[in-house]
Amino acid sequence: MANKTIYTEPWCQEGQENIYENGSQVAEDCSRHKPEEDKMDIETRKRGSKKIQLLVACLILLTSALVTICVLFTALHASCQKQTDELRACQASGKEERQITESRTNPVTSTFSTEETLTTALANSRTTCPPDWKTDNTGQCYYLSRVGASWEDAQDSCRKMRANLMTINDVTEHAFLWRIGRHVSGIWIGLSDRNIDGMFEWVDETTSTYTNWLLGEPKRWFAARCVEASHGAIWRVQTCSKYLQYVCEKGTQCPPGWHHYSTKCYYLSNDTASWENAQQRCESHGANLTTIDDIAEHSFLWEIGKDFVLWIGLNDRNNESLFEWVDGAPNVYTDWHPGEPNGGTWENCVEMWYGSSWNDKTCTTANRYVCEKDQN
Repeated sequence: MANKTIYTEPWCQEGQENIYENGSQVAEDCSRHKPEEDKMDIETRKRGSKKIQLLVACLILLTSALVTICVLFTALHASCQKQTDELRACQASGKEERQITESRTNPVTSTFSTEETLTTALANSRTTCPPDWKTDNTGQCYYLSRVGASWEDAQDSCRKMRANLMTINDVTEHAFLWRIGRHVSGIWIGLSDRNIDGMFEWVDETTSTYTNWLLGEPKRWFAARCVEASHGAIWRVQTCSKYLQYVCEKGTQCPPGWHHYSTKCYYLSNDTASWENAQQRCESHGANLTTIDDIAEHSFLWEIGKDFVLWIGLNDRNNESLFEWVDGAPNVYTDWHPGEPNGGTWENCVEMWYGSSWNDKTCTTANRYVCEKDQN
């Protein structure tokens, strides 16, 4: 009797089996190539495992590199922070050292003892135009009137302020006029043909090739001799008697070597002289020893004269203890050093210590000095 064996290979699917009889296979439900395919699967799994291992190794290396970078960044940050702290400490030390040096070389207690007060005063001292005047930052000042006037009366008003009706030399200056006058329907400018019919000239006698006429202008009709800028923009001729607002213009220039502040010019001498000789030298330039009216002007003088002891125009030479300015201005502002004035009849002229507080001094002392006069 034959020995029949039913054997299911491990790779056979459910319900499939190989039948062996007397050790020989007589029936087959599973593929003979299955073991070969299984070997291929095993190799594939091995290769996949190696890839996974390689990927894990790469991740470990990447993590290690990131950790190293973080450590280096932390160390660098700490080093930079240390250097920053050292720099700040150095700056603080330097500032303290400068303050100590200044306190030794400048024996005054000034009105400008705090940085905030000094900054405010210096900002005020850089005002380049009188109140209600505007600047285009080119050294010129402009005034837009609040009321109307004829062209001739407008020019007279400007002259009383040491100015002229505005001259427009280029598109930049014209743009400035538009900015300050665009809300005004008509503004007198300094252009007219009042002298020669049809030949338009600027009132300050300057020559300019720049124009911005309205289309069809300038019209040539009797009585139309003066030029208005409509809303500060296009130009047209008008009857000179018409009442319009106007713009005055004047320069803020001072002679070479002089400093400008507000409406004044100041000269810091390079030489030394007695108080009387200093005043005489100022007079030769059409000026006087400086008069100080307020803290803003004082701060300006500190800015230009903080390295010197300077004569100013204050003195009591005429009446003991009655200090007066040499130009006759009222004495409404002072900045005496504590304990001053204390010179009695011997010290009748006033010097300013390093642009700061004041001291009465013998008038024959040789000091530098500051002259002051109106701008041209």
